[in-house]
Parts: sequence; structure tokens; C-alpha cells
Amino acid sequence: MLFDVIAVIIGISYTLRRLSLAKLEIPASEAPPAGFEAWRLSQLGAYKLGASVCFAKVVFANGFMFTMGRMGVGDENWTKRGVSMAIDVLWLLGLALAMIKSHKAQKVRKNLGLPAVFAS
Repeated sequence: MLFDVIAVIIGISYTLRRLSLAKLEIPASEAPPAGFEAWRLSQLGAYKLGASVCFAKVVFANGFMFTMGRMGVGDENWTKRGVSMAIDVLWLLGLALAMIKSHKAQKVRKNLGLPAVFAS
């Protein structure tokens, strides 16, 4: 249950970052630097992955626990525990991948010379 709350908080954070970056535009008087759109799409992809794995973890974990409860499987069942742990591990791996993608996109932003305001 605690991991579900943490996943929702992290998922909301990724969603808010994604929405603010999606609205971000360079003023019409300035030409966007070369590679701006590629960086933006890469960063948006990292945020989308992070939000998706967080919300998928909550849905799958709660759906699995509901199904197991309806089937009468108790908490002492090792298969139930194993699947629950696998869902958590996949969530953590997805978060790690999202962080790696985001870090790579931030390196590209720095190489392009974009100000930190674009790193939201």
C-alpha cells in the first residue's frame, strides 16, 4: 500500500512535468536552436514513461490483489507474494529507465546551451 501511494505521487510529478514541458514554446521572435525539438521529444518520452509505469503499477497491483482476494488466495501463498514483488520490481526498473532517459535528455539540453528553464 505504501508503494502505491509513492507511485501515485511520483506519477503525478512526472505528469505535471510533462504537461509543463508540452506547453513550453520558444518566443516567436527567436528561432529555436537546432536540436530543440529532438531534445523536447526525448524529455517528454522520459516523463511519459515515468508516469506510465507509476500508474500501471498501481492499476496492476490493485487489480491482482483484488483478483486473488476474490479467488480466496491468502497472503501466505508464495505465488501471490512473488507476483506482487515482481510488479514492484518492474515498477522500479521502469522508474530507473525513465531516470536514465531523462538524464540523457538533460545532457543534450546542456550541450544545446538551452537555459535551465527548459529543464522543467
